[in-house]
Amino acid sequence: MEKLFPIAEVNINIQSGAASLMLNYAVSLVEKFDEETQVQSMSVLSINFLTFIQDWEARFRVVVALGTLLASGPDAVEFGKTLEIKDGVRSWRIMEGPGKVTECCQFIENIL
Repeated sequence: MEKLFPIAEVNINIQSGAASLMLNYAVSLVEKFDEETQVQSMSVLSINFLTFIQDWEARFRVVVALGTLLASGPDAVEFGKTLEIKDGVRSWRIMEGPGKVTECCQFIENIL
């Protein structure tokens, strides 16, 4: 699987870079709304990033990206519920990680 999805490697630089890219992309999607691209981005973040990211700074960027997309409106929240994002962020929230990750995960859980 790692060859198909390089962020699965335990490489902080790759994970951080990929998470930063997704965060920047999420911000740009909110500024110029494109529902199809937003749905695809949420899918990638929830299915791949919540599964494979291990670096805490990269995790922070992932949850900020997810929170940004979810906060864009009720349709995004409804789609987020179908992806089971709440369960993914809950697993990160209960781990012994940085407070900023825990707070962002709690924000997402509250939205969903």
